[in-house]
Amino acid sequence: MFLAGYLGLILAGSGPSTRAAVAPAQPPAEPWCGSNNGSDLPYLWQDLWLEMEALEAFSQVDAWTNAPSRVNQLLNKFGLVQRGSTRQGREAMERLRDSYRSLVKLRPRLVEAASKQDLPSYTQAVAQVHQTLRQLEAAYPSGSLQLNPGSLDLSALLPGRPTLSLEVLPSSRLKAGQPAEVKIRIKDLKGAGVGSLDLLELHTRRLHLFAIDPGLQDYHHEHPITSGRPGEFSVYFTPRQPGEYRVWLDATPIATGRNEILRARIEGSITPPAKPILDAQLQAVHEGWRYELTLNPPAPHPGQVVEARLKVTDARGRPCLVLEPWMGAFAHVIGFHAAGESMLHVHAHGDPPHELMRGGPVVPFRFVLPQAGHWTLFIQTQLDGNVITARFAFKTA
Repeated sequence: MFLAGYLGLILAGSGPSTRAAVAPAQPPAEPWCGSNNGSDLPYLWQDLWLEMEALEAFSQVDAWTNAPSRVNQLLNKFGLVQRGSTRQGREAMERLRDSYRSLVKLRPRLVEAASKQDLPSYTQAVAQVHQTLRQLEAAYPSGSLQLNPGSLDLSALLPGRPTLSLEVLPSSRLKAGQPAEVKIRIKDLKGAGVGSLDLLELHTRRLHLFAIDPGLQDYHHEHPITSGRPGEFSVYFTPRQPGEYRVWLDATPIATGRNEILRARIEGSITPPAKPILDAQLQAVHEGWRYELTLNPPAPHPGQVVEARLKVTDARGRPCLVLEPWMGAFAHVIGFHAAGESMLHVHAHGDPPHELMRGGPVVPFRFVLPQAGHWTLFIQTQLDGNVITARFAFKTA
């Protein structure tokens, strides 16, 4: 491959995917969180343009030291587009080669201008990158770069049929403001305990546990720790509400390679539990950062693929270009249905970023709602080593 020599240097430190290949079943492709190979190109192209937009945004913020790494990320994404374009015809492949040569020549100019904070030179070089990508876009067959959610395999975006069961072991009731240890047990269909080594590691953990109060306000993302007994684990968190909590466990058995979502309840110190707050909120402000969520379609139906975009800016509205990877993604998205019967767990799509990579200001992801009604989403990102949780809410059409 003509990009292999150069891109090999860029990708050398990116590390392997956190999802292992295990017989007899292969898990869904981790980089795309459920999409099929036939529809990757439009998403690869979208990611490439997001990096282009990030380069353009550097002129608005004082983050020049991050520009060289974002230039490398642009070339990284270009290599992925090339990989996904092998069936797009001779003209597209020839233009890809020409575009690659142009971008390689522009890279030193971009890096030098950024290091000197030479705005005129940097702006001129970025404009040439923009023009190069537009010329490349024109070489593709009509419609080949457009998102077509209808072509996705919905079964891959939804968790598989459970082969595991989750039980919360008897313990003291949760009390608001007091640290709690919650013990859980995971069993297979035969009633045998399921340990850590029976599960695949996804996004740096084998188990992800999500706890939420029925009011849909106090959210916790935790990782159970084995107790040493087969199938038994402990979870530690401090509830802020006095009532019961719903617990959801995300696990993928090695035996099937299919993601499963299990649920249970933890009793609280008061009854009845709080009622969910059915609000509508697509913007949030946390620690000086503004989060804006855009849904396409704006009022989705159950079973419909939703293309979502999270945009992060500072208090002055300037784009955030320094999102840090957290557990193998620039954004972790957890959604809860108001009735407590279903939830979703997805991540920003794209290859898992290297720990030194930076993202933003826009992070794309997609999901399918399994149930109609009111949904609350908690989106977690990391900035300056701190994990920030932004809350959003909306109702299906």
